[in-house]
Amino acid sequence: MDFVTFPAEATSAAAARQMVRDALGSSEAGVREAAVLATSELVTNVVRHANTEVRVSIDAGPPIRVEVHDGVAATDAFRAMIHSRPASADARADGGRGLSLVHDLASRIGLGDDPLGGKVVWFEIDTSQRLSR
Repeated sequence: MDFVTFPAEATSAAAARQMVRDALGSSEAGVREAAVLATSELVTNVVRHANTEVRVSIDAGPPIRVEVHDGVAATDAFRAMIHSRPASADARADGGRGLSLVHDLASRIGLGDDPLGGKVVWFEIDTSQRLSR
């Protein structure tokens, strides 16, 4: 997969959304927008919490697979949040719902170590399952 690199800036989430929207242009709208939203949440998390550049790749599948790489190693607490859906945050809170939302939108979500340092969070959307929901 080819990567696009974005800076650690708030505008990177919008740029990553457009990248995914363009890559999935011919996909069913609900599937495409689920991938766009999940990508936006993960890129926003990198910008807010890791504060490193973000590398994003997409494979239009099937299944659709998006990988979001950053330059910070995963903590044990973060690994736990990836492997089991985090508890929902207070609706009035300024954040804390992103990973729960990614769990809701994706068929699968996972975490790996980036060979260049840091971590990679990925999700897949199985379009055959998604369309039958």
